[in-house]
Order: sequence, then structure tokens, then C-alpha cells
Amino acid sequence: MRPIKNLTKAAIILNDQILCTKNVDKNGDYFLLPSELQKNGEQLRVTLKRGFTAKSGIEIDVLDMVYVKEYMAEKYDNPEWEIDTHQVDYYFMCNFSNDEIKNISDLGKIGLDENKYIWINFHELESVRIYPEDLVSILKNGHS
Repeated sequence: MRPIKNLTKAAIILNDQILCTKNVDKNGDYFLLPSELQKNGEQLRVTLKRGFTAKSGIEIDVLDMVYVKEYMAEKYDNPEWEIDTHQVDYYFMCNFSNDEIKNISDLGKIGLDENKYIWINFHELESVRIYPEDLVSILKNGHS
């Protein structure tokens, strides 16, 4: 039996834009929310806060869980190296803990690689490949 991985995902929305990671596969660019793999014995919110802070140097507040998605690679068209992947993704709404980041032009203040992390306008989410696909409607319906 293969182990199940728990992955936490941060939905960080600022000025009608959401922070995503930019990834590439055989079909081109696709986007995911920033994530962190849970360590054994660690609470999900602690995982996400730890992981984002370690990658950026900026603390986040982990708020409500908005979505849970089970992912089994054999159900999708995935690379051979990923075929044994079985994970559960936990999506949380998040905010920056301090007032240092007020708009997307402050991305440079975050220690994230600007070639990998990107802000996407909410109205453009349906025109890009973002996974999981149903996350767009969940975020849009919860976004005022």
C-alpha cells in the first residue's frame, strides 16, 4: 500500500488577484496554489504557515479551510514518475500577517522567486489552466 501525502495549499488573495505557482508540462503553462507537504504529527495550519514562511520570509495567517481534494495520479494523464502519487490537498484562505504587503507590486518584498510565483487576476482564472479546475468556482463564489 502506498502512503497518502497530505498537502496544504494557500489561497492568498490581494487586490482581486491570487498568488499562484507557475508550472510547465507537455501542454504548456499551468498554475497551482502555493503548497507545503505536511510533516508527521504536524497540524495542517502549522504546515502551511511554516512552509510559506520558510519559502518567502513572510508570515501568513491561515484562515478557513475552503476545499479538500483527493488526488490519485492514475486517474489522470500524468508522467510515469508520478503514477504512484496519492495525496489529499487541503485548501485554506490566507492573508499576509503583517501590513508590509498591501498590493501586488510588493511581491518583490516577498522572498519568492518571481519566475515561479505569479499573481493572476480573478477575471483571468477561467482563461488559464489552474488545478484543480473546480477550485476556480469555489474561490470565485467565496470572493466578493
